[in-house]
Amino acid sequence: SDHAVLLILAAQRRLLPFALAARDGDWDVYEWPRLGEIHRLRSRTVGIIGLGRIGHLVARKLHGFGPTVIAHDPFIAGTPDPEVELVSLDALAARSDIVVSCAALTETSRGMIGADFLAKCRPGVLIVNVSRGGIVAEEALADALDRGHVAYAALDVRDPEPPIAAEDRLTGRDDVLLTQHIAASSVESVAGLHVEAAEQIVRLLRQAGRLPAS
Repeated sequence: SDHAVLLILAAQRRLLPFALAARDGDWDVYEWPRLGEIHRLRSRTVGIIGLGRIGHLVARKLHGFGPTVIAHDPFIAGTPDPEVELVSLDALAARSDIVVSCAALTETSRGMIGADFLAKCRPGVLIVNVSRGGIVAEEALADALDRGHVAYAALDVRDPEPPIAAEDRLTGRDDVLLTQHIAASSVESVAGLHVEAAEQIVRLLRQAGRLPAS
């Protein structure tokens, strides 16, 4: 969830092109058209697709920045977070300035963020994906970026990984920020996986009668 918020902020503030310009010694950026694309996050509506554990954490962390947060998840009937409004997928597309995918990849969610969905989005929408690469139809996203209908995309996941160079229309663009499927990478998350694996081994050994119950 930390990485999702990072990508949201980096996309909203157009962090990468400014950082690259500063690295190259270019400080003459105050006439850049991109300065006119930057908004305060509290003036935006963020739509989260998939309100499971990660989606809830993203919403909770966003509240401190003050945006309106809406969400779509067909598998839940309500949310314990009173500051998150559950809406249909079409309503999320129509209302969101920033769309964040935290959804699981299933047969029904594959390609969910595709041409039809993007056509229903507001002009200038930002697309962020920290779930699975297959959620986003990359050709449709590239087309929408080319037209300017999608202003910016920040993706931690691709389909396939790594992308096939001859078919890749997203790498190297000024309006796309890419990371290498590292959203879950941290010292704490790796330690947590080790603990979870050890607990599962102990549970299985106890079920097999090879360890005492306590």
